[in-house]
Amino acid sequence: MIALHDVATRFSRLLAGLGAVCALLAGVILCVDAVLPLWFGSGLTRPWVELVILLSLVSLCLAVPHGFMAGSHACLHGVDERFSWRGQQRLKALAALLGLLLMLALLRFGWQGLQTAGEGNFIPLAWYWYPAVFGAGLAALLCLLQLWRYLAALRLGHDALEKDGD
Repeated sequence: MIALHDVATRFSRLLAGLGAVCALLAGVILCVDAVLPLWFGSGLTRPWVELVILLSLVSLCLAVPHGFMAGSHACLHGVDERFSWRGQQRLKALAALLGLLLMLALLRFGWQGLQTAGEGNFIPLAWYWYPAVFGAGLAALLCLLQLWRYLAALRLGHDALEKDGD
C-alpha cells in the first residue's frame, strides 16, 4: 500500500505541475491581451479568449486530485486536534468519504455533459468536459485510496504512512 500511495502522490503532483503550467500559459495570454490594446488598439480575438478559459479549466481539474492526495482539503484544525488519534482518523475517513461522494457526483455530471456536448464557436464543447471528467475520476480514485488508508490505520492502530512525530 505504501508503494501505491507513493506512486499516486507522485502522479498527482506531476498532474498538478502540468496544471500550473496551464495556469501560467493562461496568465501570459491574459497579460498579452491586456497590453495589446495599448500598443495596437485592439486585444486578442475570441479563439484566444476561449483558449484562456480552457487552460484555466484544465489547470483546476489537474490540481484538484493532488489537493485530495496531499490531504490539503478543508479541515477544521481547531476541532480535529481535540479528538484522540482514533477520532482524527475517523474524521479523516469521513472527509475522504465525502470527497469521494462529491467527486463521483461531479464525474457523473461531467460524463452527462460530455455525452450531450455540441459544437462550440472555436473550440468543441467536449474539450471543456474532458479535463473535468478526467480530474473528477482521478480525484475519486485518490479519495478512495485515502479512505482505504484511514480505515486501514484504524484497523491496524497506526498509520503506516505517517512518519514519527506526525
